[in-house]
Amino acid sequence: MNQVGWWLEDAARRAPDSQLAPLFAPAEARSLAEVVAAARRVAGGLAAHGVRPGDVVGVMLPNSLDFAVIALGVLGSGAVLAPLAVPFGRATARATEIVRDAGIRHVIARAGTTVGTAAMIAPALVMAGPDTAPAALDPDARALVQYTSGSTARPKGVALTHRQLLAGVDAIVTGARITRDDRWCTWLPMTHDMGFIGILVCIQAGAAIDFTTPATFVKRPDEWLAAFAARGGTLYAGPCSSYRLLLEAIADPAALDLRRWRIAFNGAEQIDAGVIERFARTFAPAGFRSTAMFPVYGLAEATLAVTFPSGASAPRIAWVDRALLMRKRLARDRTGDGARGVVGVGRPVPGLAVRIAGGVPERHVGEIEIRGPSVMTGYYREVTPSVRDGWLPTGDLGFLDRGELFVTGRTKEVMKLNGESYFPEDVEALVRACAGVRRCVALAVVRDEREVMTVLVEAERGDDAALGTTIRRAVAAGLGLAVEVARVERGAILVTTSGKYQRLAMRDLYERGELATRILG
Repeated sequence: MNQVGWWLEDAARRAPDSQLAPLFAPAEARSLAEVVAAARRVAGGLAAHGVRPGDVVGVMLPNSLDFAVIALGVLGSGAVLAPLAVPFGRATARATEIVRDAGIRHVIARAGTTVGTAAMIAPALVMAGPDTAPAALDPDARALVQYTSGSTARPKGVALTHRQLLAGVDAIVTGARITRDDRWCTWLPMTHDMGFIGILVCIQAGAAIDFTTPATFVKRPDEWLAAFAARGGTLYAGPCSSYRLLLEAIADPAALDLRRWRIAFNGAEQIDAGVIERFARTFAPAGFRSTAMFPVYGLAEATLAVTFPSGASAPRIAWVDRALLMRKRLARDRTGDGARGVVGVGRPVPGLAVRIAGGVPERHVGEIEIRGPSVMTGYYREVTPSVRDGWLPTGDLGFLDRGELFVTGRTKEVMKLNGESYFPEDVEALVRACAGVRRCVALAVVRDEREVMTVLVEAERGDDAALGTTIRRAVAAGLGLAVEVARVERGAILVTTSGKYQRLAMRDLYERGELATRILG
């Protein structure tokens, strides 16, 4: 079954009663059999609106049963799915850019939405189509154009075929041993690769899905975790910052029952060693096991998953000399002051291969490269192929140790100051440890023809001068680095849909004077 439409039909026959439901309204659940039947009608509705196999169709809807049904219907129709984040603020310009770049002529969105020159179609119209069998397609026909989050560059369309998409789904199901006994509770945007491919994974395994929205999770993380426990959730996936948010929000962890929590996927951004250790320790009274913490590495270009841990033991943390890591790209053991904890993200999932460019020895840092059946062959409308000799450079830096991958940062985000290299994550970790800091990003900005290390901080109310002094002292003690500290308004620090800091975009805004800032002391 190497085309999504017929794969869905087979999944519905194997597990017709598995359910997709709103987390806080489980009575509105729909069975997989109902979802697939509705997706067949969407395929018919698309055809009635002139959509043909191979056309790129945008779907711009919030997390909902409608999004799941319509997205699956697009794939079953033979059209190419392009998930689009619901616009707000700068996201409106981003969506318009994607529509133009992908040549999207039809976007399914709620009434009143306008994106570029695309024809907007209301969800109800495509969902009212005639029952239509899945299109007969070549497995190597394009299925999905997933635009990257744009954390370090302009968003690019990851083009995946039906064969690649389903290979990636199989790798996750097998690598994490997901079954019909699992229940995935998620708030991740369905328009993002982690959110949407997670749905496909659960469909393949016959696992139940309970969903809500990112806004609900951010505003009410305590209620979200209580609902996760009450529903008997076994699977969760989110960036490291989401675990930090749960730590801050839960007053009495022992009041929860988290014994069924089997896998806590932790990825999409740099993983903080302190957070995962504290999370396991804090929620142990609720029955959370340290082996459930599942640091992973993946990217849209690989249909999500690249490496998984075994799950047989607690995550492995390599404490290495921070200075050698930055200056010599060498991961040498160190404890105490000057040590940086780098979290292991496991070994390649089934079918994937990972190497460090240049054939460097273990514990030497270089660019991570990947290959395998779920890895894209190129970006949408790409002129110069990204894949070389079957290997895709990821733009991420890391090292291997005893076959396990450790990710240290992004090639484009390494900062050069006075001839030395610095990872922004190292600066940010020191700043986050300062009382009163909510969120921060470290940037190397150009001022008077020289680069200056600047930390932008979202902070709690308090003495700005004292906070600035505390931050500068912390960074100087930890890295021997002088920094400028600027306070920004709450919510000003941009993040992608997967939670990654948009450091380069923040640097550009800061250098152009488009951020409201106040230098601290």
